[in-house]
Amino acid sequence: MKNTLFVYGTLLLDVQSDIANFLKKNAQFVGEGYLAGQLFDLGEYPGAVFQKDADSRIYGHVFELQKPDYTLPILDEYEGIGEAFRTYKEYVRQKVPIKMEGQEILCWSYLYTQPTVNLTLIESGNYREFLKNNLKHQEFIKSV
Repeated sequence: MKNTLFVYGTLLLDVQSDIANFLKKNAQFVGEGYLAGQLFDLGEYPGAVFQKDADSRIYGHVFELQKPDYTLPILDEYEGIGEAFRTYKEYVRQKVPIKMEGQEILCWSYLYTQPTVNLTLIESGNYREFLKNNLKHQEFIKSV
């Protein structure tokens, strides 16, 4: 699997939105996995911070991109790292080690780049679980 993408928030397999549907149409779901690090609530979406030696995990889905040269630039725009976002970037797309089914694979993922001091830590590392347990996110839950 060369062109894989790890998602943990608004692009998860069971999310119903235009951009999540775009990903599903242009990639094949491979399975569930996790990334070492911490997950934070940014309001309407989460931000993952990769920490190589962390005991905490960020849970998500792995997709194999069918046409990465077409798909990644569109996802980059959605994540705010495309050409239009030259000065302020909330995320960076980076290859990170994802553990799934007893193996480790390198996947692209969108990682949060800003300070996390005043953000709410999603201790479970599971954004879907966090949404279901948080009343302030009830509107988004309907799509998860």
